[in-house]
Amino acid sequence: MFEALEDAHLPLDSTGHLYLAYDSYCRYLWFSKNDQTQLKDHFSYNQASFPRADAGEFYEIFRGKPLELVKLDLARVDGDLGEENHEVFSIWHTAIRSFGYEQRHEEMFNLAQTLSIRVDRLGYEFEYHQWRQLNLDSSLSYFLLGDAYEKRGDFQNARAAFYEACRLRDIIIPVDNYDSARIAALRGLESTTQKLEGRSVANFLCKQLLNGSNE
Repeated sequence: MFEALEDAHLPLDSTGHLYLAYDSYCRYLWFSKNDQTQLKDHFSYNQASFPRADAGEFYEIFRGKPLELVKLDLARVDGDLGEENHEVFSIWHTAIRSFGYEQRHEEMFNLAQTLSIRVDRLGYEFEYHQWRQLNLDSSLSYFLLGDAYEKRGDFQNARAAFYEACRLRDIIIPVDNYDSARIAALRGLESTTQKLEGRSVANFLCKQLLNGSNE
């Protein structure tokens, strides 16, 4: 299979074209064995796993659907798998990104806000060291909330959401370790702070966070 993909001149570069193609083919094989009617059958680690979230067939299940129907779909998945399940978070993230790709920013914000409230219920004392995947899922939920706020032009709340995404990763990832989720949140934080207070303040804030300073 990999030889065939290479013969088709699919780029084998760091952006993951081959990886995405392999994932799509595995999805095709999976769908050929079932009736494709269950939302959870569409789950893929690629469709919403940060940062590989290119638009494509992963989003077709939500495309064009009214918000209330999407919410009903997500409620059924919550009931089947549990609200703190990784696959559930990934499907929610897919729905949020799908609205974003369709430029449906109010619907995107609605879902992102709902999911961030779910994260908030875990509380500041939640032991994320024992639930490391949940920590990443929670941080990404706030990153998407920040993205939704920014698309609405609400830079103040976007900055707060990006900051929370950073804070959640800082709980389990030392600040001197590279972490793609934290870096993306910092970029969002820098962008929104620059819009609100200028480049120098944005640079200072991100430097303080990268150095682990609480000042």
